Amino acid sequence: MASYPSLSTKEYFIALIQIDSDRKSFWCNLLKTLVLSRTTSLRFFGLEMLVRSCPRLQAVDVSHCCQFGDRETATLSCAAELREIKMDKCLKLTDVGLAKIVVRCEKLEKMSLKWYLDITYLGIEG
Repeated sequence: MASYPSLSTKEYFIALIQIDSDRKSFWCNLLKTLVLSRTTSLRFFGLEMLVRSCPRLQAVDVSHCCQFGDRETATLSCAAELREIKMDKCLKLTDVGLAKIVVRCEKLEKMSLKWYLDITYLGIEG
Protein backbone atom coordinates (compact mmCIF):
# COMPACT_ATOMS: atom_id res chain seq x y z
CA MET A 1 0.00 0.00 0.00
CA ALA A 2 2.95 2.30 0.66
CA SER A 3 3.84 2.07 -3.02
CA TYR A 4 0.49 3.59 -3.97
CA PRO A 5 -0.30 6.40 -1.50
CA SER A 6 -3.16 7.82 -3.56
CA LEU A 7 -5.18 4.58 -3.56
CA SER A 8 -7.87 3.97 -0.98
CA THR A 9 -8.11 0.58 0.72
CA LYS A 10 -11.00 -0.59 -1.47
CA GLU A 11 -9.24 0.46 -4.68
CA TYR A 12 -6.11 -1.34 -3.53
CA PHE A 13 -8.15 -4.46 -2.78
CA ILE A 14 -9.72 -4.50 -6.25
CA ALA A 15 -6.34 -3.85 -7.89
CA LEU A 16 -4.79 -6.75 -6.01
CA ILE A 17 -7.52 -9.13 -7.12
CA GLN A 18 -6.89 -8.20 -10.73
CA ILE A 19 -3.08 -8.26 -10.54
CA ASP A 20 -2.16 -10.92 -8.01
CA SER A 21 -4.48 -13.86 -8.59
CA ASP A 22 -1.95 -16.37 -7.17
CA ARG A 23 -1.93 -14.92 -3.66
CA LYS A 24 -5.49 -13.60 -3.46
CA SER A 25 -6.90 -16.70 -1.80
CA PHE A 26 -5.04 -16.06 1.46
CA TRP A 27 -6.23 -12.52 2.17
CA CYS A 28 -9.61 -12.98 0.53
CA ASN A 29 -10.34 -15.83 2.92
CA LEU A 30 -9.82 -13.40 5.80
CA LEU A 31 -11.97 -10.57 4.40
CA LYS A 32 -15.21 -10.04 6.35
CA THR A 33 -16.19 -6.45 5.49
CA LEU A 34 -16.15 -4.79 2.09
CA VAL A 35 -17.03 -1.14 1.41
CA LEU A 36 -17.78 -0.42 -2.25
CA SER A 37 -19.83 2.71 -1.59
CA ARG A 38 -20.00 5.17 -4.51
CA THR A 39 -18.33 2.77 -6.93
CA THR A 40 -19.34 3.89 -10.40
CA SER A 41 -18.67 0.74 -12.41
CA LEU A 42 -19.79 -2.01 -10.06
CA ARG A 43 -21.26 -4.89 -12.10
CA PHE A 44 -22.48 -8.40 -11.37
CA PHE A 45 -19.43 -10.18 -12.85
CA GLY A 46 -17.06 -8.29 -10.53
CA LEU A 47 -19.26 -9.02 -7.55
CA GLU A 48 -19.43 -12.68 -8.54
CA MET A 49 -15.63 -12.89 -8.43
CA LEU A 50 -15.59 -11.19 -5.02
CA VAL A 51 -18.27 -13.44 -3.55
CA ARG A 52 -16.52 -16.58 -4.77
CA SER A 53 -13.11 -15.38 -3.61
CA CYS A 54 -14.22 -14.19 -0.16
CA PRO A 55 -16.18 -16.98 1.55
CA ARG A 56 -16.19 -15.25 4.97
CA LEU A 57 -17.72 -12.00 3.71
CA GLN A 58 -20.19 -10.80 6.36
CA ALA A 59 -20.81 -7.11 5.64
CA VAL A 60 -21.04 -5.22 2.35
CA ASP A 61 -21.71 -1.53 1.69
CA VAL A 62 -22.81 -0.80 -1.87
CA SER A 63 -24.63 2.43 -1.03
CA HIS A 64 -24.73 5.12 -3.71
CA CYS A 65 -23.56 2.69 -6.42
CA CYS A 66 -25.48 4.04 -9.40
CA GLN A 67 -25.26 0.81 -11.45
CA PHE A 68 -26.18 -1.57 -8.60
CA GLY A 69 -29.49 -3.28 -9.40
CA ASP A 70 -31.31 -6.60 -9.30
CA ARG A 71 -28.68 -8.61 -11.16
CA GLU A 72 -25.93 -7.40 -8.83
CA THR A 73 -28.14 -8.11 -5.81
CA ALA A 74 -28.75 -11.66 -7.03
CA THR A 75 -25.00 -12.18 -7.29
CA LEU A 76 -24.34 -10.69 -3.86
CA SER A 77 -27.06 -12.89 -2.35
CA CYS A 78 -24.80 -15.91 -2.95
CA ALA A 79 -22.53 -14.77 -0.09
CA ALA A 80 -23.42 -17.49 2.41
CA GLU A 81 -22.11 -15.65 5.48
CA LEU A 82 -23.65 -12.25 4.70
CA ARG A 83 -25.07 -10.67 7.86
CA GLU A 84 -25.21 -6.99 6.97
CA ILE A 85 -25.78 -5.07 3.75
CA LYS A 86 -26.08 -1.36 3.13
CA MET A 87 -27.82 -0.47 -0.15
CA ASP A 88 -28.78 3.18 0.35
CA LYS A 89 -29.62 5.03 -2.86
CA CYS A 90 -29.00 2.16 -5.28
CA LEU A 91 -31.65 3.49 -7.63
CA LYS A 92 -31.79 0.48 -9.99
CA LEU A 93 -32.81 -1.92 -7.23
CA THR A 94 -36.41 -3.19 -7.30
CA ASP A 95 -38.61 -5.54 -5.27
CA VAL A 96 -37.16 -8.50 -7.22
CA GLY A 97 -33.57 -7.82 -6.11
CA LEU A 98 -34.66 -7.13 -2.57
CA ALA A 99 -36.49 -10.47 -2.46
CA LYS A 100 -33.38 -12.34 -3.62
CA ILE A 101 -31.34 -10.94 -0.73
CA VAL A 102 -34.04 -11.70 1.84
CA VAL A 103 -34.66 -15.26 0.62
CA ARG A 104 -31.08 -16.37 -0.05
CA CYS A 105 -29.19 -14.68 2.79
CA GLU A 106 -30.36 -16.78 5.72
CA LYS A 107 -27.89 -15.19 8.18
CA LEU A 108 -28.84 -11.61 7.30
CA GLU A 109 -29.37 -9.50 10.43
CA LYS A 110 -29.25 -5.92 9.19
CA MET A 111 -30.17 -4.20 5.93
CA SER A 112 -30.11 -0.49 5.19
CA LEU A 113 -32.38 0.88 2.45
CA LYS A 114 -32.95 4.57 1.75
CA TRP A 115 -34.08 6.65 -1.25
CA TYR A 116 -35.76 4.10 -3.51
CA LEU A 117 -38.05 4.67 -6.44
CA ASP A 118 -38.74 1.08 -7.51
CA ILE A 119 -39.16 -0.65 -4.15
CA THR A 120 -42.79 -0.75 -3.17
CA TYR A 121 -44.69 -1.44 0.03
CA LEU A 122 -45.07 -5.03 -1.18
CA GLY A 123 -41.27 -5.40 -1.37
CA ILE A 124 -40.81 -4.16 2.19
CA GLU A 125 -43.73 -5.95 3.86
CA GLY A 126 -44.01 -8.97 1.53
